[in-house]
Amino acid sequence: MKIAYLDVDGILADFERAVLKMYGIIDEETVQRKIAQITSWGAFPQVLPSTGPGWVHEITLRRENFWLDIELYPWSHEVFDLVKSHFDKVVLMTSPGYWEHAPSARVKWIQKHFPHADGFAITKTKELFASPYRTLIDDNANWCENFVSHGGKAFCFPRPWNCENPGDPVAALKEYLCSESNR
Repeated sequence: MKIAYLDVDGILADFERAVLKMYGIIDEETVQRKIAQITSWGAFPQVLPSTGPGWVHEITLRRENFWLDIELYPWSHEVFDLVKSHFDKVVLMTSPGYWEHAPSARVKWIQKHFPHADGFAITKTKELFASPYRTLIDDNANWCENFVSHGGKAFCFPRPWNCENPGDPVAALKEYLCSESNR
């Protein structure tokens, strides 16, 4: 049985936009410019205002509401359906991060937006799910590499923080899935 583990943040849930919105940055041009400036996982705080206790603390103050209000990307359902068409099961996967309210809110978010998912996993150790018939689709290149080194397959969903010119990430995913189905 072929199973895909589809990451949530950065592919389905627009976490970056939610954090920018939390700081009052909602102008679409500014949002796009700031997201393009996130050239690595560590660069995210550099695009945020430097006032206050920081974005991790700000999310903590908002408790479940922050997570429940994260919007979908325009391509989210297309990506899910595309992955579902190439695998027997699609399991949504996300990390709990630093926040105690994140796991319960993530479950509610997944049930609201993707009730037809075959399951979900909230974990910081995605590599434990790796095997030859398992594929991780994630926007974190390190997690993808780790998954592969533990015996699975992986596709790194192109985003500004994992490649210089992400182009059309959905087209890249389609190309990957088609090439994999021909193997």
